[in-house]
Amino acid sequence: MESGDNMRYALNINPADGRILSATYEQYASPGMPIVETLPDGNLVDYRFIDGEYVYDPIPIPGVIVIADKNYAKGDVATVDGTLYEFTENVPRGCKLVEGQNVKATSYDEQLAKLKGELQ
Repeated sequence: MESGDNMRYALNINPADGRILSATYEQYASPGMPIVETLPDGNLVDYRFIDGEYVYDPIPIPGVIVIADKNYAKGDVATVDGTLYEFTENVPRGCKLVEGQNVKATSYDEQLAKLKGELQ
């Protein structure tokens, strides 16, 4: 969406933290959406709209843990650089393993409790 002369925009804001979720033209606004004359440069979701002003607050991008060395299925467990991870999605060989997206840190105790529950 390009800012232009006489254009006004409605912001879809997350009420919990003020993060901009999206923008539309004023004519498509829902009741209660803030109306602005200009949009910030760059990615809208990197901004919050607080007290009528844009606040730059980029969402952190999770770090890449490693590239999968083989195919993993959801529920598989593997140790990567000394940390035990459980796969939350199927991950083909060559894909990035990203904490919170396709893997989550786990522990041996957690995995043992899960196995005990499955055996009972």
